[in-house]
Amino acid sequence: MSFKQNPNKSYATDLITTGGSNSNGAIKIQQSNLNERATTRFEDVLHITNNAGKEVDISVNDDGGSSSTTPDPNNLIGDVLDIRYDGSTIVDSSNDGDNAVSLGAGNSKDFTVVVDLRNGNKGKDISSISEIVFAARTSEASDTN
Repeated sequence: MSFKQNPNKSYATDLITTGGSNSNGAIKIQQSNLNERATTRFEDVLHITNNAGKEVDISVNDDGGSSSTTPDPNNLIGDVLDIRYDGSTIVDSSNDGDNAVSLGAGNSKDFTVVVDLRNGNKGKDISSISEIVFAARTSEASDTN
């Protein structure tokens, strides 16, 4: 899998930055100058390519994976910060991969980043999220869960 900012979106550099030559493909989503009483959508800003030889289902782990640190200590992923495809969230809810989107071998899709700072989310700061963990599961792997 490869993840990068969509070069066709001029606002991409305001939201997503790459970590340099040794970043292992890491990207950083940053919050700056967003309306604190609005939902801000960065349409199709994240470009994901399936470099594998088979179709995979892409989703975002809401628990941040198995890191020794807590990547989302304030539980903001899926609520304040959401990753969407075609208007629907790809953040896991009750089961791993339950909101996944299929991505064929060699294909790419653009994903939207949504920051919702309305109502109960007013004043929340997504900078407390140290990482977002994307999962790419094959149908064989999901059948065994």
